[in-house]
Amino acid sequence: MPNDTPAKEKTGLPPEWEEWCQRGSHSVGHRRRAVQRCMNEKKEVRGYYSDLLLDPTLPPTHSLYPSAEHTTFPKQNSEMVVESRIVNDMKSHLSEAEFWQAIEHLFVVGVAQKKIPELRQRHDSWSPARHYDKKG
Repeated sequence: MPNDTPAKEKTGLPPEWEEWCQRGSHSVGHRRRAVQRCMNEKKEVRGYYSDLLLDPTLPPTHSLYPSAEHTTFPKQNSEMVVESRIVNDMKSHLSEAEFWQAIEHLFVVGVAQKKIPELRQRHDSWSPARHYDKKG
């Protein structure tokens, strides 16, 4: 008897994430594993580095659109995770240690220049004013 269960029901991923896994240049399996690595118990997918809530229904030009992120160099697709497009782009040229050093440096500079209060709270709903569509 053939199995009539659609693949997306077997993966445990919400439908919008299963659709995201079907797009892009990396294999569906690698993308599914990347999403599962970043999914919490509420079925929310959060950026691996940023912990920002990711939404695969955003337009691909949105800065918070999910992006497949390689955590290894040389790149190993089996070790991918999911991150926002803007953070992935920022990390592309850096090792993980260099990335965190850059973030730490920016935070220290921001506090010193009084752009960031010393006791800063998390901003789970942060989003830049402009995105990649160049309309902002």
